[in-house]
Amino acid sequence: MNQIFRAIILVVILALFGVRKTSGFMAAPPIGILGQRITQQRGRWVYHSAVMDSSFLTLSAEESWRQYVPLVVSVGIIIDILLGNPLASAVLKPMRPEEESGGEEKDKKANRPKSKARIDAELVARQALDKANNTLELRKFLDERKTDYDRMEDMKRELDSSMQDLDEDLEARQKTIDERKTK
Repeated sequence: MNQIFRAIILVVILALFGVRKTSGFMAAPPIGILGQRITQQRGRWVYHSAVMDSSFLTLSAEESWRQYVPLVVSVGIIIDILLGNPLASAVLKPMRPEEESGGEEKDKKANRPKSKARIDAELVARQALDKANNTLELRKFLDERKTDYDRMEDMKRELDSSMQDLDEDLEARQKTIDERKTK
């Protein structure tokens, strides 16, 4: 959208200032009948008899095509911009430094699926599975290494938590029974 806007502005600027019929050339005074040259002096047109120079006619004929060169170049540049700069990229490609890396890196990039996603989902999933497996292995290792005292402490904690759950459940039931009696 931004490129189209730039192209429109460029065309408007060229239409207003850049491309005119006599742009960049010497404008000759008007020529009257039979080679008379016409000038304006003090608000009146004055006719001067003169012989037309043939060099002026050849100069005008040769320069007539030159007045369209800026227009053609401008239109070409605008079309190139609208197409995404393929001509400019082709011209500037030899000037850009080529990235040469090791063959292994190229192979890895070639085997990797071309995705437009910014995050590699497969890598994230693999890392999550590795972390879960490591946590499970650590838990098994610690369970195997527990002493009798540690096992008794774990059983005590489990019993305390289950007793607390039972107490909360009994309190909730007692409240519902009391509410039924009051109704």
